[in-house]
Amino acid sequence: MTEVTITPKLDWLFTATCKNGYQIVQTEDDCSTADPTKSAFYDVELMGVTNITEFSLRNPATGRTISIRFPSCRFSVDGFGFVLGDPQAKPVARVLYFRRNRAQFSAAGEKLDQSCTYHIGWQDDAGQKVTIAVH
Repeated sequence: MTEVTITPKLDWLFTATCKNGYQIVQTEDDCSTADPTKSAFYDVELMGVTNITEFSLRNPATGRTISIRFPSCRFSVDGFGFVLGDPQAKPVARVLYFRRNRAQFSAAGEKLDQSCTYHIGWQDDAGQKVTIAVH
């Protein structure tokens, strides 16, 4: 069995804004400043959701922005705001961010297609997760 490593170009980069104005900005190399063996989101997790006021994804090619404000858990897509789930049910325990990479290969092993879906949201103390996805 052949192992295939898929490293897609990041189409959406995140910025986490902290209460004191400090920003954690993901770059295309997606490397943590605290631990270079980890992704940039590790720095966000170290900061903790109680110190984060906004977590945003921005597509540099299109200028589109998707964000979530804390502690209100209000999402915004290109300036249009909305709320999903019940942010009042339990305190927010963590910021959620992940990517789903998919690749399609021919029977001969040739890569035919590749896509990445980005997810942001929050998880409450009870474990309930609320996320939105963008391609």
